[in-house]
Amino acid sequence: MDSTETDIAESKTRLFDDSSLRIILAMIVIATVVPPIGYKYLNLGEGYANILLGSTQTMASIILILVTWKYTQSTRESVDILYKQHRHKQQQEHTEILRKRVEHWLGDRNEKMARAERIPDSGTLPRVTTTSIESAKGESLYGHDSIFRAAPRFLEEDRYFQDLLDYHASDLRELKDEIEEKHEKFDTLRQQFEAEIINDKVCEILPSGVQPARNFGEWAFCKVLAIERSNNDASYYADIAKSVAENKYHINDHKDKEVWYFSGDNSTELVVKWNRPSNPKIGKPNVGPSLENIVLSLDEHPSYSTGKEAATIMDSIAEDCKELEETLIEYRGRMVYPGDCKYLEESSLS
Repeated sequence: MDSTETDIAESKTRLFDDSSLRIILAMIVIATVVPPIGYKYLNLGEGYANILLGSTQTMASIILILVTWKYTQSTRESVDILYKQHRHKQQQEHTEILRKRVEHWLGDRNEKMARAERIPDSGTLPRVTTTSIESAKGESLYGHDSIFRAAPRFLEEDRYFQDLLDYHASDLRELKDEIEEKHEKFDTLRQQFEAEIINDKVCEILPSGVQPARNFGEWAFCKVLAIERSNNDASYYADIAKSVAENKYHINDHKDKEVWYFSGDNSTELVVKWNRPSNPKIGKPNVGPSLENIVLSLDEHPSYSTGKEAATIMDSIAEDCKELEETLIEYRGRMVYPGDCKYLEESSLS
């Protein structure tokens, strides 16, 4: 016998075990037996016997009503127990469907990993490094035209995932939206910084004939973020820029001229470029010291405050990402997800 049948049996047993009902049943017996005895053995007149009979019949009717009411209450309790048990089973089944979405969002991470100093990146959660914000599913902030997402795209397109956020885990929805809104503001500041820095006097520091390349704005922006968010100062990154520029460059042939591209760190290419004149006596320009000076003087330019504000937003997004992961771990361990939705309503009608 399962728990539902046991509860119903107990509710029915209470109908007959209740002491008040035993009293009522005794009164029914008395009301049935007393009138004939009074008439036959107590020599009551026919009129008194009729009055007594009428009174006992009225009492019996009242008692019958009470018994009926009590039975109805017990039946309602049984129905309520059945409904609650059915509802709980539905919620458990629906929770398991939603839990799979939570696990997909967490990826390969587990609670132990989440508390470790280094977390293996499954790419299903957004991630903040020193100088970049990576979208869920490993889509980098730079070099892609894709939309930044705090959740993987395959989940965004899943109806049960939307059900989870809309009706069962509003805190996850709020965190997801907050991260994406902050990233949008961050990206606006990035674009503003890159436009300002290229038009700034900082470019006058470059040697004659050397111009900013396509990654110059990104490179300068990353230097501001690194200075603001790491334990290293500007001189540390200035030394790296000088060293890399002197040793890391490549030459492309464009029709009748050579274009030399110089890098400013170990990961970004095309920071500055130089169109080599046809005169073979002109040697490679000394780009290293110029990039070094640019890094050292970044905080002197108006655009630096824009990059500094972007770094503050990155710090906030990093905290939100940590909270998102911790909240997902909590949801993964919950027995039942609260809330109502159309899927639960449909199953209730079936």
